[in-house]
Amino acid sequence: MPDLSGAPDELLLAPSELTALSGIAEVTWRLWRRQGRGPTWLVIEGMPRLKLGEYRRWLNARSQPSN
Repeated sequence: MPDLSGAPDELLLAPSELTALSGIAEVTWRLWRRQGRGPTWLVIEGMPRLKLGEYRRWLNARSQPSN
């Protein structure tokens, strides 16, 4: 998994990069985008991109403390 802890929130991620970061299959990200689920994606020149900060916010909103 790439270390993006110091990367700016504005960094744009391609679906393949998000898959490497999250461990969630690219096909799952594609399905969620089409269903309007998951974080909010941008489309730049026809290519889906996700801001790292948007991914972080989405992940934090879904994280639950473990017992």
